[in-house]
Amino acid sequence: MEILGGGPVEQDINRQLRTYLDQSPKGIAAYFAKRRESLGEGGPTGDDELLTEPVYWTKQWLSIRFYTWASGMGRNGISWGYRTWDLATGQRVDLWGWFGGQSSYPDGRFSDGSAAMPSKLRRLVFRKIDTRKIEPACEKYYDPGAEFQLTLEKNGMRFSQPAYGDGCELEFGVAYTRLLPLLDAEGKAAVLGILHPSQ
Repeated sequence: MEILGGGPVEQDINRQLRTYLDQSPKGIAAYFAKRRESLGEGGPTGDDELLTEPVYWTKQWLSIRFYTWASGMGRNGISWGYRTWDLATGQRVDLWGWFGGQSSYPDGRFSDGSAAMPSKLRRLVFRKIDTRKIEPACEKYYDPGAEFQLTLEKNGMRFSQPAYGDGCELEFGVAYTRLLPLLDAEGKAAVLGILHPSQ
């Protein structure tokens, strides 16, 4: 994926995207090495499944979904996440930071965006759920430490968990107006800008 346009912001985001989607000679060599290994095992060639798609795009914000299914790994080879950029600056934004949470590694690199919900957000989102009615096999998805992906949408933010085939994973949208009281100053300013874009 590449953002068209020759401005410095577009160039900066494209540089960042290239770090996620390895097209270097080393990355290409690794791709062909995996294909040769697959052929050597006597079966059909296997390729990684890679998907990169914008899920939210305005003049101010860009959220992209990254999905990988590594060949030969089964469900354990699946990874996915969302990344969001401020198109005014070209900087990546940690949406969990707007809630006082963190989805980055200690050295400051962003992870795939997974994080456990801060307690106030969790109370807001889960307040109408009767935990006594949750099937025992699905309880871990409701645990306070359960991690969610977070991305922007037109009318709110989407919280989602990766699917493992058991049908228990949670995915839901929450309106920006409900989230506003829980956001820090940066998040409130951003969300108000989404709700009331300048003409």
